[in-house]
Amino acid sequence: MPRITIAVNDEDHRALKLLGLLENKNLGTVLIEAVRVYLRQKGAYDLDVTSTKP
Repeated sequence: MPRITIAVNDEDHRALKLLGLLENKNLGTVLIEAVRVYLRQKGAYDLDVTSTKP
């Protein structure tokens, strides 16, 4: 599985950590769930790359 490193501000980090504590999930799980929700919301799973040759 690929890894991604991101930088978040202190407020977002604190909110993510607290949410994880409240939901009994680790930070990685909270972030993966957030990314999946975002991708579904944007329809990213339905995107396809096509190439056109001149």
